[in-house]
Amino acid sequence: MKEKIRRLNSCLFLVTIIVYISGCIGQQNQSANDSNDTTIVKVHTNNSIDQTVANQAKEKIIKEEEVSAVKAVNTDKELLMAIKVDQFHRFQLKKLKRM
Repeated sequence: MKEKIRRLNSCLFLVTIIVYISGCIGQQNQSANDSNDTTIVKVHTNNSIDQTVANQAKEKIIKEEEVSAVKAVNTDKELLMAIKVDQFHRFQLKKLKRM
């Protein structure tokens, strides 16, 4: 009886080791494949773009009591803004988006 328990323990230990090793190998292969698929494109411009529109928009938005931080940037055609709202005021996001 003791011999059967020892064999069972040995088999379980072996299976656990095999599963552990095969799991680690799969993650290494996956991360190696992911790094090969990425392409990096360098974006650069020599012309500086006037950011006064973004700065004016930031000044108007930061005056609202619900807003705790604002980041803004603009191009010739677009204005992009990231607005951080206080935790309590997040319940009223629909109302804030209409502003």
